[in-house]
Amino acid sequence: MDNKKLKSILTLSAKYRLDVLTEVYDETDLTRALDAGATLIGINNRNLESFDTDIDRAAKIAAGIPSGIIAVSLSGIVSAEDIARQLQSGLSRFLVGEALSRSIDPASMLKSMIAIGGTV
Repeated sequence: MDNKKLKSILTLSAKYRLDVLTEVYDETDLTRALDAGATLIGINNRNLESFDTDIDRAAKIAAGIPSGIIAVSLSGIVSAEDIARQLQSGLSRFLVGEALSRSIDPASMLKSMIAIGGTV
């Protein structure tokens, strides 16, 4: 999506009081999102070309997000330990999907993640 369209979508969404999770993968994406007015940034830990995940990516990218902007770590989080590691880097919001859907006991897994102190 080009910068003009992104800004238009974010502006229209704000008019109707809708929050938009703007997904970024790298610093270039982050700059585009912030310049367009994004206030809720999802940092994708998954490389969409190779499908490899690196949960440290979110912490690295989040360092460039100004205060007042919400950062969410997306993809690759599979344990309470991953949540703890991300919390130590300053992140506090996470999207956890695949790990829960593959878990034998997703309720227990989710409880252990929430107990660490993040928002899943």
